Amino acid sequence: MAGRGGGSKSSLYAALGVASDCSDAELRSAYRKLAMKWHPDKCAGAGSSGGGADAAKARFQKIQGAYAVLSDPNKRILYDVGAYDGEGDDDDNGKGESLEDLQRQFEELFLRPSPSSFSPNDAAGKSASKSRPAGRK
Repeated sequence: MAGRGGGSKSSLYAALGVASDCSDAELRSAYRKLAMKWHPDKCAGAGSSGGGADAAKARFQKIQGAYAVLSDPNKRILYDVGAYDGEGDDDDNGKGESLEDLQRQFEELFLRPSPSSFSPNDAAGKSASKSRPAGRK
């Protein structure tokens, strides 16, 4: 909590419920949990009123926006030192395609295998053994 800027600095972190010194893995995990909880498609079926779906959409967009900044190392550094200008990012989110973009990013994140389940040594060993044909000169 450095100085008076601490409130705004922590707002993106607070949106994801993580500390400002969290690791990339903690950030990703928090995003996944919140995105699954607040995804508009999941929340739309929970209640018949349109207000709940609109609130879920707004919350999901806030979560997605926070993750978009904090998951980018360059943007995160700028944000942490108070030099990040999200004005241009907000303009993009105001366009009609923003929900579709969020949906695509959401699906990519959950359909892509986790880096922790992949071992570079295993892949190197497999590719090395496949690259040499047996018994050929």
